[in-house]
Amino acid sequence: MRPPVYLALPLLVSCATGAPQREAPAESYVSSAELQGFCASQPCRKNTRFTLIQADGSIFEYDSELDPPVVQEAFLTIFPSERIFLEAEEGETGPVNFRQVDRVLDPARTITLDFRQELDSEGKGGMILDINNPFSRPIKYDLGMMLLADETLRKTSSCPVLPGNGVRELWSDTIFQLVFARFRFLDNEDEFFLCIE
Repeated sequence: MRPPVYLALPLLVSCATGAPQREAPAESYVSSAELQGFCASQPCRKNTRFTLIQADGSIFEYDSELDPPVVQEAFLTIFPSERIFLEAEEGETGPVNFRQVDRVLDPARTITLDFRQELDSEGKGGMILDINNPFSRPIKYDLGMMLLADETLRKTSSCPVLPGNGVRELWSDTIFQLVFARFRFLDNEDEFFLCIE
């Protein structure tokens, strides 16, 4: 079984516009031919491999020669076991002009995302996302998750990341991928510690 991958996400368009929508419909999934055509002109991921422990203890293995790029026009994606470095410029309302890099070249403008599954003493896997904020203002983002169990993209809460700090997000569900949209700076101090959708 291979969960679908996305190129365009109605869920995240709704996040950007404020319109409520809980799931991305099946027609937003990408076929192999569409992905190959897209990757002919984009820096797509190659040879993505990871293993996840599912809730029932079984093992899910993902092995793909080609996947959409991390940075797309309206959103960013991350798979388990990926550590991603994103250079961005400090725009007026939030980070802009994201560009994936192989390593941190400019710490003052590089956001690091680290997504993984860690097993507890009973062998059950929880998902962990670590994200840092190199900027001088708190950042917030909309976050969607695709669970391995149902293959739909759902909104989930995210916590603000204070300037020069990091945040760890935790889930007990087995997550196939996370999707980020609408990175923005927070100016209202009342929002600095609210972990909401």
